[in-house]
Amino acid sequence: MLVYNIARSLAYLSVSNPLRKWKSCYRFGLLIDKFVITKAKNAQFNMKTAQRFTLFLMLLFVVSKVSAQTEAAGIQFFHGTFAEAQAKAKKENKLIFMDAYTSWCGPCRAMAANVFTDQSVGEYYNAHFVNVKMDMEKGEGVDLSRRYSVMAYPTLLFLDSNGEVKSRTMGGKQASDFIALGQKAIKGN
Repeated sequence: MLVYNIARSLAYLSVSNPLRKWKSCYRFGLLIDKFVITKAKNAQFNMKTAQRFTLFLMLLFVVSKVSAQTEAAGIQFFHGTFAEAQAKAKKENKLIFMDAYTSWCGPCRAMAANVFTDQSVGEYYNAHFVNVKMDMEKGEGVDLSRRYSVMAYPTLLFLDSNGEVKSRTMGGKQASDFIALGQKAIKGN
């Protein structure tokens, strides 16, 4: 059971939600402490076990580093409300890029997997925009869908900090076309 709990905690370390990741790390630490104390009490924690344990922790560290590098390669989307994104855009003097998507949209998924994770796209968009993803069928996205007359998915919106549309396009894009789209939106600003 203890091994199962440790494995489950490791699985949660790869999630992108920082609060959930923190809780998982904390739970993982508690489970490792319990493991070490249990082994020490049973006098089974010898040198070989200590070496295996150290190797396990080193492997965990490498996996978490690779996960963090992969996560940082693409667009870093803002996690918060649209109003908070507007405030951040105003404070940083940036435009807002909004990916208006749905969960069932094939081109939306393709862009999320292939374009938004591209390193060059991430470098450009993270430097020039406050990036927001909104599911147009859930939560705040329903109102935003009406406000911006989103009729097809994905709709890629470039907004100023007041929420005014500066540029918009519909449909999936390749990475190079997507960067050009962002450059065009900035020049039109």
